[in-house]
Amino acid sequence: MLPKLKEDLVVLVEDSLHKKATETPNPNAYTPESRVNYFQELKEQKEAQEEEAKKNSMFADYNDHTKKREGPIPVHNKDGAVLQCNEGKYEWLFSESKDGRSIILTIQIPKYMSTTLINIDLNPTYVRMDIKGKTTQLLIPEEIIVEKSKSERS
Repeated sequence: MLPKLKEDLVVLVEDSLHKKATETPNPNAYTPESRVNYFQELKEQKEAQEEEAKKNSMFADYNDHTKKREGPIPVHNKDGAVLQCNEGKYEWLFSESKDGRSIILTIQIPKYMSTTLINIDLNPTYVRMDIKGKTTQLLIPEEIIVEKSKSERS
């Protein structure tokens, strides 16, 4: 009976395939393909909404990472005042020494960062630091004597 059953099975498979090919699929059917299509459409809608939100955001220019800055951040603004910036988002603090004769700037940089990645430009009214490619520029509250100043890592 095995050969006859194999022939019947082949005929049934061909009929089933022919029937499926001629039937129009039910769009509301709960099938793996319909679920994949549904979630793909949801993903596309969500991405479109996020793009629209970014485009209409008041921070659109700030969040645009495709724009590259040409050259370093300028020291002065259009009016001639010193700009302050902290691209690396480092914590910093100005304090006064115990004897009250000097100003101490403390900036928190990563513990194991090499000192070769740090460049400091000290001026009488501001300090400009390039730390691992990120510029931190701070206005000093009092004018300082650059020749008597020092920078050290502790």
